[in-house]
Order: sequence, then structure tokens, then C-alpha cells
Amino acid sequence: MLMSLQVTTVTFSGGKVRVVQATCNPSDKWPRLILALRAIYDFGKKTYNKKTAFEVMQWILSPPEARPDLEGLPIRSKKLSLE
Repeated sequence: MLMSLQVTTVTFSGGKVRVVQATCNPSDKWPRLILALRAIYDFGKKTYNKKTAFEVMQWILSPPEARPDLEGLPIRSKKLSLE
């Protein structure tokens, strides 16, 4: 039986950094993909600081677990039959 899969994506665009976390358990009868926006940071010239950069590096090197209250939230409202 497979365990839950978790991916953390960090994107950089226009001086902004976005951290998105996705989880999925492919062994469930009705697998769900759960996406969560974890953080948005502004790394512009006026707003850059070392503390914020360190927080982003922590996300990249050691992402936290998904919040337990988010597990099990379906993306779509109806289930599709496999028959």
C-alpha cells in the first residue's frame, strides 16, 4: 500500500516567491489532489531581508507537513464511476 505523496514547489517570478504544497494518496479508492498555497514572499529591492530569505530556504530544504485539517478535501464535488 502506497503512502501519501507530498510535493513542495517554490516558484520565483518578478521578485516574488510562491510556495505551493500538494499532497495525494494514490492508494485511496478516490484519490484526491490537495493543493495549498503556503506562502508568498516579496523579494523586491525595498522589501528584501535575510530573515525572509532564510524562511524560503527552509521551505526548500525541509518543507513542513501538510495541515491535518486539509487532508480529505476533494477538488471536485462529484465522484466519477470507474465502471
